[in-house]
Amino acid sequence: MADERDFSIMTPEVMTKLKEAFMIGCNNDEAAMWAGISRTTLYDYLRLNLTYSDDVEQWKQNPTVKARNTVFKALENPDTAKWYLERKNKDEFGNRTELTGAGGRPLIPQKPSEEEKAETVKRIAETLAIIKGGNGTATNTDTKPPDGGTVPPSPDNPIPEGNGSGQGVAPEIPQPAEQP
Repeated sequence: MADERDFSIMTPEVMTKLKEAFMIGCNNDEAAMWAGISRTTLYDYLRLNLTYSDDVEQWKQNPTVKARNTVFKALENPDTAKWYLERKNKDEFGNRTELTGAGGRPLIPQKPSEEEKAETVKRIAETLAIIKGGNGTATNTDTKPPDGGTVPPSPDNPIPEGNGSGQGVAPEIPQPAEQP
């Protein structure tokens, strides 16, 4: 069944305005607004007039073609030529910036190697053995952690009562050994 829409609104003046809009890079909605017709009218017209639809697609390319021509004519200027090469042939002429993390490490963490995993597991096991001591729980009398500090307070290891202020006594901070 053929579409019986009345396209009498598509006068030569409307068609000229549509072409003007498309030639400067307007999309369909903008062109319809410029020509004073509804979007629906334009879309229906394009759907039923494939030759005109093809013309529209060509007209929309006009700004790109014009820009290319302008760049081509300006290639005698060394700055323009350099700009063109940086964008058109990036592998050879493009500016390249590499981003790394602290110490040159990658920004995105890499999967650890099997050796790194084994070393981490070993350090965790050693630390746990030191913290647990002989009976499996940390207390004030257990071996000190690897950093030389005291075992942090916990329900099993409270800060001892102290000076009557209710604040408890702060753990003793180890002092560095004197140099001979």
